Order: sequence, then structure tokens, then C-alpha cells
Amino acid sequence: MKAAWQADGSTVAVYAVSSSGPAQYSIVTRYKQGLKERAQGFRKPFRETYESIHGVGSWEDYLDTLREYANEGWSELLFLRADLSSK
Repeated sequence: MKAAWQADGSTVAVYAVSSSGPAQYSIVTRYKQGLKERAQGFRKPFRETYESIHGVGSWEDYLDTLREYANEGWSELLFLRADLSSK
């Protein structure tokens, strides 16, 4: 994923939880240019970027692997309120 995120121009950090229980990872995307980065057409579809690096059909392979090994997932949007920040 790292190579595809870099080629896509995305700013992403991945964190692993190192405690007991099932494996957990957090993937954090920072939208430096704001929510317009989520707009359709801002970037080419991620699937195209991924497959240009890993080959045709690789995106479906990735999704199949994700379906097999990930039990659950969730997402949320967070916003920085500079007027409430201590920095």
C-alpha cells in the first residue's frame, strides 16, 4: 500500500496496536488540502494507481485478502479546530 499511497500523493500513517487481543491497525489519512481531496476527480481512482504498481487484477487480490483476514473495520472524519487548540 505504501508505494500506491506515495504514487497517489496521499499522506498516510499506519499504526499497529501492540497489546493483547486480535491484531489491530489504524490507517490515518491527512487531507492537507482539505476535504476537496475526497471529491471525485481530485485524484484518479486508487484502484488504477494500485494496479499500475502491482499489476492488473492485483486490487481484487488485495480485497480478497482483506476480506479473508479482517474481521471488522470502521472509519471516521476528524477536524482540527484551531480556535480550540492549545497549540
